Amino acid sequence: MTNVGRLVDYVDEIRAEECLARVICELSRDGRVHGENGSKFAKCLLKFRQSKHPKVKQYVHAESLGTRIRNYEQCKIHYHRCNYSTTDIITVGNKLLSIE
Repeated sequence: MTNVGRLVDYVDEIRAEECLARVICELSRDGRVHGENGSKFAKCLLKFRQSKHPKVKQYVHAESLGTRIRNYEQCKIHYHRCNYSTTDIITVGNKLLSIE
């Protein structure tokens, strides 16, 4: 299993799918919107498109949405059911994805 798969499974386990989708959407719109850690995570988005994990499709869709919207605030409107902070999602993502 790839690290993208581990991240997707972990996010699924803690029921934070909308949170990860929102972060991916926001970073696809503006990779600098969440500072240096966000920029680091944004550089890993290509790994999602390359992943064969069965649940990654929703995140590829979130990335596509982020490239089409006018501003990253629209991601918060689209993915509004999230109980985790963006910082937490980015931190976990960076930890799991940087091992690859």
